[in-house]
Amino acid sequence: MSVDDPEKILETLRKLASEKRLKDGASLSTDGETLTADGNSFAARTKLSMSFGDKSCSYTAGSVYLQIIDPDVTLLKYRRLCKEHQVNDPIPSIDKEIVVGYFFGATKTSEDAQAEIAEEAIAEPSAEGAPGKVPKEGDRRDSRSKDRENRHHKSSSSHRKESSSSSSKRKRDRHSDAKHHRDRDHAAAEKKRKAKMTVTNEEMLGNLDDMVGKRSTDPASSVEADKAMISTALSAEGFEVTPELLEKHRETREYLTANEIPVGDSASILRAANPRKDLSRVLEIFLESVDSKKAKGSTLAKVAKRAEKTKKSHLIGQKPVIVVPKGMTAPIILMNAYEFLANGRYVPRDVIVKQQRQRGAGNVPVAPITTFTRQVGGTAASSNPGQVEYEITDNPKRLLGMDPANWDRIVAIFVLGQKWQFADWVKDFRDPVHLFNKAFGFFVSLEGDKIPEDVQGWAVRRAKLNRDKRGLDSVSSAAFWNGLDEFMSVHKRELLPQPREE
Repeated sequence: MSVDDPEKILETLRKLASEKRLKDGASLSTDGETLTADGNSFAARTKLSMSFGDKSCSYTAGSVYLQIIDPDVTLLKYRRLCKEHQVNDPIPSIDKEIVVGYFFGATKTSEDAQAEIAEEAIAEPSAEGAPGKVPKEGDRRDSRSKDRENRHHKSSSSHRKESSSSSSKRKRDRHSDAKHHRDRDHAAAEKKRKAKMTVTNEEMLGNLDDMVGKRSTDPASSVEADKAMISTALSAEGFEVTPELLEKHRETREYLTANEIPVGDSASILRAANPRKDLSRVLEIFLESVDSKKAKGSTLAKVAKRAEKTKKSHLIGQKPVIVVPKGMTAPIILMNAYEFLANGRYVPRDVIVKQQRQRGAGNVPVAPITTFTRQVGGTAASSNPGQVEYEITDNPKRLLGMDPANWDRIVAIFVLGQKWQFADWVKDFRDPVHLFNKAFGFFVSLEGDKIPEDVQGWAVRRAKLNRDKRGLDSVSSAAFWNGLDEFMSVHKRELLPQPREE
């Protein structure tokens, strides 16, 4: 049930206003019937009587709330709020000073009041739709006197308009200054609050001392003993690494140092935390570091044997395959794939055709280059440095046949953006959802081109080529190789250089 006690409503609103919680601690229903403030429900139609200075006024709780929630709100915006909440007694400008002063103790200058009254007059024209007429002094005034009066009336109106305009400008300037000061004070308070959040060791110990002193009911000697125990527990005493301690455990220290094995940098270890990857590579590095003679017949050897079985041994020594689209509308096709992959340069299709015709015989273009060798190793992609020979194709069926084992050689696919690109592929490589778990997907487009909807839902990496600045081509090429190296280090390690057998 809503409370309709005016004193209770005024007391609650003044409390929220003083604590600057009107926006968060109160709300008015859309039908203008209920005012919820500080967890209480009040009848918003209840009349509230307020006085400030030597003036007083009376308005409903809903009208008062909409006015004081933002004292600097413009008249037109306040009227719109009243209309939205079905408030029928909006506070006019002449009484706004009383309401605002009652809750905030702020006063407005006569110039501000005049500016708001002028704004109200513009917002609500008279019922006749025209300004009041100048009263006549008598029927005996001659025409010359009437002209003088009309000129005087126009001059006075112009002067009042200029005065109103200047007052509005001064008001806006004052509001801007006030907002600037509020923002500055808020920033200073926030900075001070953050500074207080930093607690030194001395302050922390002091706080613990206070807590022990307040909660303990034992004698003073017991309190001091508790404080000493806390200080001892928080200190680093007993954990120092001294020369005597190092000498005492010299054999253990030398043994640990001699058997330390670097398993990669921080970046390679963090990359293994990706849920799409596993930690088998870390396991293999560990197993390789253990003496095989010691591990023979142990559980460790069995684990190594199981890890070896998971490798796709039929891929060792094979060439990785990179598939490009057949469609001539794709930026990267078989004609210019070599330049992009091997040299980091994008050559448009018409340019590459012209170049090939010039190099060919009888104006017949030469066949595109479909193989190239690249140095890998020394990074997280492969711990064994060496060269890898890649093959490029736009027809994997012709190159690999229909044996799915041969299709495991595919390490990267340049995506055209349409599902029909994979329609005639072998069964396990037709569905894009599973396909890009088997191969690294890469979609490259020219700057400004629209990205197909299918690509936005696939697990592929995207890059853009600038239409004019060829110096930026290497960025997109590097993005491809970084992604492929990372993918092969986890899913296609057998196609990378293998460790030498001793």
